Amino acid sequence: MSTVADPLGTLVRTGQMAALTGHRRRRIVRVLRARSTPIAERRLAVRVAAAERGASVDAVPAAAAEDVGLALRHVHLPALTDAGLVERTEGGVVAAEALRSNPWIGQLVDADSENWDAVLSSLADGQRQTVLAILEDRDDATSVEALARVTAARDEDSSPDAVRAALHHRHLPALAAADLIGYDAADGTVTYRGHPDLPPLAALEG
Repeated sequence: MSTVADPLGTLVRTGQMAALTGHRRRRIVRVLRARSTPIAERRLAVRVAAAERGASVDAVPAAAAEDVGLALRHVHLPALTDAGLVERTEGGVVAAEALRSNPWIGQLVDADSENWDAVLSSLADGQRQTVLAILEDRDDATSVEALARVTAARDEDSSPDAVRAALHHRHLPALAAADLIGYDAADGTVTYRGHPDLPPLAALEG
């Protein structure tokens, strides 16, 4: 099995990070990652419904399996297919190579804490990842001005002023809402909080 050179960045550029937002989609991915052969959509729906109910597959009512199957067929599987995470074949649904070659996938789908959707949504942006990577190595609060300069230095197409505005209006509020950082807009300072299920961003860099 090959691995991608920039696993976290690839998840963002391909839209795979955004596609993994949602408890049900991550359950789908967990089922498929554990298999090497395709699974029929109906069987997949039963397994997902069982996981959601904390029950055995034999205890899933037919109506519940049908409801989950409709959602899989019309919402979740198309999104995961478009993101290149799953493939739909005549034999059923199977994990695409991306699910097996990107080491971040397992980290992201196995965690399922209460605010994990907000964490993934926040990470689905390259500049926010850069901000977190900068902050995670700092024990003390960092000024937004300093953070903007360091972030801009890592992106030759951005200026400190443009980055500062993006941080203030978009990125820092989103990261704070996911509780990944502490952001004091009045003082203009930022502190790293992280998440117990989120490994250091440098840990899986290519």
